[in-house]
Amino acid sequence: MTIAKKILSEARHAQEISSVLWELDPMRTGCKGDATMQDEYEFQAQEIASMIGAGAPILEAVVQVFDKWFWEDCLISGTSTSRLDAIVEKLSKITC
Repeated sequence: MTIAKKILSEARHAQEISSVLWELDPMRTGCKGDATMQDEYEFQAQEIASMIGAGAPILEAVVQVFDKWFWEDCLISGTSTSRLDAIVEKLSKITC
């Protein structure tokens, strides 16, 4: 894959990941269903796409990015685990 194709692929995946995160709203920001907030998780999606593109497993990428942007273990503590599972399940379908 050429560098240009890799960049385009990551950008496409970032958009898809952003849509998934907006739909699931794992941090409960209230963006779900609000079309004006569709970019709520855009920066996180870009980082996740980049990490996956570099070969990181989806779960690892999601956890690392959310820990960085929010707080450590924000998706793996308490009842949040189900949110993490939902993210990984949906992203597995679009990044394969």
